[in-house]
Amino acid sequence: HVGALIYYALVGPLAGVRSHLWRFVLLGFVLCSFWVLSSPVLAASVGRIYGQLLDGSKKNAPLAGQSVTLQMARGNTAIDVASVKTDGQGTYTFANLPTDKSISYVVYMRYQGAQYISNIVNLASKPVQPLNLTVYEAMSSTANMAVARATILLHKPDMQRGIISVSELYIFRNLDTHTYVGSLDASHGKPNALRFSLPHTATNVSLGKGFDSYRAIEVNSGIATDAAVPPGDSQFAFTFDMPY
Repeated sequence: HVGALIYYALVGPLAGVRSHLWRFVLLGFVLCSFWVLSSPVLAASVGRIYGQLLDGSKKNAPLAGQSVTLQMARGNTAIDVASVKTDGQGTYTFANLPTDKSISYVVYMRYQGAQYISNIVNLASKPVQPLNLTVYEAMSSTANMAVARATILLHKPDMQRGIISVSELYIFRNLDTHTYVGSLDASHGKPNALRFSLPHTATNVSLGKGFDSYRAIEVNSGIATDAAVPPGDSQFAFTFDMPY
């Protein structure tokens, strides 16, 4: 279409003054179109994220044939952009990505019952960036795990309602090279999972950091969850109300 406009603007069968006027109008339209398409302000810029899926339990050996997902976040909204399988070297690539400064990206996957999320990247200043994701083999033993810190925060009492809100924060330290993955199966007694005690008068229990994407059930003394604990430190937080 642009070529046709140029042709008719320059050599079309127009005559006289009107012919010259139409030539200039059409030629101006074409030049403006080229300016809009080539303008650095309006031109669409695309980014690319690439990386490797690594097995931290096997000295960061690449993992092939595994599905990883790219998630895009803007403000409080996050959506999954695409999922791809890693190749023979454990590599993956996500191309044609918006590079707006308000958009952030992460790569995540679920591996052997645990969810893993990469660091957050923004492509505004650097459109092409590497982003590796490390996962670990699962285990069911807590022999190399400990509670590194336990904090209880009592909030200001609500005198009219007669309740007080309580926040609890736990830091679990896993010294193993495997991720602890619990199970909520209680067919053989207590489930082999993380368990948190609660007062028998607790109400409005709200699970926070550490519980995302995992299940939790009520047990006699509180709650149990199949949340995973990878090597290193992991935080778990929850709140509840109790009579004051």
